[in-house]
Amino acid sequence: MLSKLNIKKKTTQRTEKVKSVDIHPTQPVLLLGLYTGQVVFFNYSTQQIIQSIEVSTTPIRAVRWITRKEWFITCSDDFMIRVFNSNTLEKVKQFEGHPDYVRDLAVHPTLPYVVSCSDDMTIRLWDWSEDWKCKQTYEGHSHYVMQLAWNPKDPQTFCTASLDGTIKFWGIESPTAKFTLMGHEKGVNCIGFCMHDDRPVLASGADDHMVKIWDYQNKTCIQTLEGHSDNVACIGFHPSLQIVISGSEDGTIKLWNSVTYRLESTLDYGLDSCWCLAAKPGSTKLSFGFDYGFAVIQIGKEIPAISFDSNGKIIYSKQAEVKMANVKLALSDDTITIHDGDKLSLSPKDLGHSEVLPTKIQHSPNDRFVSVIGDGEFTIYTAIAWRNKAFGSGLKFVWGPDTSKYAVLENKNTVAIYTNFNEDKKFSPFNNIKGIFGGALLGIRSADDFVCFYDWNSLGLIRRIDVNPKNIFWSQTGDYISISTLNSFFILRYNKEIVNTSLELNQELDEDGIDNSFEIVSEIKDSVVSGIWIHDCFIYNTNEGKLNYCIKDEVFTIAHLDKELFLIGYLPKFSRCVLSDKDFNIYTYTIETNEIDFQSAILRDDLKFADSIIPNIPQSGLIRISRFLDKLGMYEKAMEITSDYEHQFELALKLEQIEKAYQIAEKSPTEHKWRHLVEVALEYSNFDIAEKCMWKIQDLSGLILYYSSISNKEGLKQVAESAISQGQDNVAFLCYFITGEVEKCINLLQSCNRIPEATIMARTYMPSKVPELVQLWKKYLSDNPNNKKISESIPSPIDYPNLFPDFQLTLKIEQDLKSNNKVILPSDYPKYRDEMKKNLIEVYKFKVEDNSNENENENQNQNENQNENENENQIENENQNENENENENQNENENENQNENQNENQNENQNENENQNENNENDN
Repeated sequence: MLSKLNIKKKTTQRTEKVKSVDIHPTQPVLLLGLYTGQVVFFNYSTQQIIQSIEVSTTPIRAVRWITRKEWFITCSDDFMIRVFNSNTLEKVKQFEGHPDYVRDLAVHPTLPYVVSCSDDMTIRLWDWSEDWKCKQTYEGHSHYVMQLAWNPKDPQTFCTASLDGTIKFWGIESPTAKFTLMGHEKGVNCIGFCMHDDRPVLASGADDHMVKIWDYQNKTCIQTLEGHSDNVACIGFHPSLQIVISGSEDGTIKLWNSVTYRLESTLDYGLDSCWCLAAKPGSTKLSFGFDYGFAVIQIGKEIPAISFDSNGKIIYSKQAEVKMANVKLALSDDTITIHDGDKLSLSPKDLGHSEVLPTKIQHSPNDRFVSVIGDGEFTIYTAIAWRNKAFGSGLKFVWGPDTSKYAVLENKNTVAIYTNFNEDKKFSPFNNIKGIFGGALLGIRSADDFVCFYDWNSLGLIRRIDVNPKNIFWSQTGDYISISTLNSFFILRYNKEIVNTSLELNQELDEDGIDNSFEIVSEIKDSVVSGIWIHDCFIYNTNEGKLNYCIKDEVFTIAHLDKELFLIGYLPKFSRCVLSDKDFNIYTYTIETNEIDFQSAILRDDLKFADSIIPNIPQSGLIRISRFLDKLGMYEKAMEITSDYEHQFELALKLEQIEKAYQIAEKSPTEHKWRHLVEVALEYSNFDIAEKCMWKIQDLSGLILYYSSISNKEGLKQVAESAISQGQDNVAFLCYFITGEVEKCINLLQSCNRIPEATIMARTYMPSKVPELVQLWKKYLSDNPNNKKISESIPSPIDYPNLFPDFQLTLKIEQDLKSNNKVILPSDYPKYRDEMKKNLIEVYKFKVEDNSNENENENQNQNENQNENENENQIENENQNENENENENQNENENENQNENQNENQNENQNENENQNENNENDN
């Protein structure tokens, strides 16, 4: 029964009144047309509004994708039809579609046509290949034309619904209707064709609250569906299921069985009147627009009904038709090169007709039988002859560890176990069973968010795990299990020995089962859409479009999928995993079992076994496993294995082997490598390598910074020469300026015809060239008659020295600096900072004045010294005179003394004589 199919609300959001909705066929994007005149883009995967634009000041009645042109088209109550680029949102075209409200638009599936309908009671055909020329106008309705749709069975025809109560069919070429369907009591608002089978069926909804099903080939109404309490505003068929969907102004959405015409379900999201619906092609997703917002739902599972056996054969079902194809044959064709992600060219053959509409197909463990499940029933067929082996009723069906066992969920309380296609036993482990899972153990999921595992033979509880699984995947050996939940999955090891021992001993179990029966290996935060096991590696694809594999707690990406695919199997002979889309197109991706075994050995530290596998791994696989080792931090081991220069380069840098990285970069030179190596070499102070790399990529700015930092004048000159050869005159100028090559700077400006700048620079740094450059400047200006006066106004220091104060002094300074020949590089700045701040002219002026003062001081000092000498001479003379006088006085004194002494002596002699005379007299 269709009511047993899962109806899941993806999202609901409140907005202004939604009058039109369309779903992109490949991207998770809704296009919403609002009553306010806005168009909104909504991503229903991330549940976020991407963009909104103001299209009109009046209500938008219809929005439609034109994916072939990457456009979308709108119509509104201002009579206008507008076309936009869906990427840039730029307006491609705008024109008046009708002289009244434009109600609806329909895009032709293959031709460049769009049809529009209006309150002017006409339909118009537009051709965008002829700049939106109106190719045809169709007339025949007597009231507003509310909706139109192209016939999927005959693209040369379309039909329309009108408030005159009729449905009309039209051909592209004729302006009059082919035929008319009548039966509604009031105006018809909506129509929709059945898309997924060959029946010529059309559904319509009207203001009489009725839904009618029409056989438009026989032009008869085959069923009337009653249940809505207000006008039916939108109608459509489910893209893959046998369901008719109707939306009404009573606020409800009703799902009708398109075979039995029974009401299966009624949905009400509390958003008031439902105005529009859209179905995503090839999907189970539907979208609805309401007075107060919109909703996206999914009916049933999107996983296709397909199964894959170990021999490479697939069995799948389109509706009730069952087909088989051989993937191995397609891969064995040596004339075709198949790359990862290529769609295989298969030759399916019909196996027969299924008695139920399949929602799931599954091979038995030995591939001899196939179970088909759907509409609350199951049937088991032989895989080769497609003969009915067994059947029964049940909500779920799973195979056991071998073909002799399978289980059926009969109702929410009872599970039946079958052995050799006969019912063996039934049991009710707990109330409200939500699902069952097959494999090494029988898994039963409770509504209370836990799963219990039971032994197939004894039905004894092995273990209860408090997790709410979406799906369970067992490895081929039964040693590992993956339990996927909504946002993550768990990898567990199943300990068979512990379980078997416990069962043999009949040990008393607690309510949680056998301790240590399961061991948690890892928990991965990733969503699993579908998965398979290869040895102890779990391969799965995610909602984000990644094809990954997991070994223990390490996850690796095989590929990024550009569409929604589902894993169905693995072919060891071709080392390819097999995937299918919803339309049963088959794709393959390479994954080597030897690679998986190598990675498993590395993760369990079995390096000896890992090394033994390496010779069996192809070259492309070696690159992948070296990336694996890189991720684990085993850089040296990865370097031994990889032959990819890019990866070798990365590993050399991680190992801090700068010289090795340089050698690898020379073998496979790219600018990215050189730039990266410059950064790393500078980080590790390997300046020689950094310099070489900068020359490799001609990083002149980096070289300027490097050479100026280490005061390398010759290096800067080399950079200047290289810059000139590359036409980078500004870089060469900077190098010459830094190194003090002023004349080369001036010559470079001249060569660039920058004569004024060259003259001004010469005036500052090389005044001896000013007269010559002034003449060149004047000539440069005089070549243009309009500049003659300007040329005459430019003075030369030769002709007008009065206008060039201190010019002669600057010439002297220039000569002195030349003889000094001192160049100050940026690295010398701290040493010469104070000197560089001086004004040379002022300094030289000061020197001249200082020299003059010094000469005067010297003369004055000389005069002072002369005077001092004269004074000294005079003093000497005076001293000499004094000495002479002293000598004279001394002589005089001596003479006087001598005379006195002489007189005294004479007197003494006289006295002596007198005394002698007296004595003589006495004697006598």
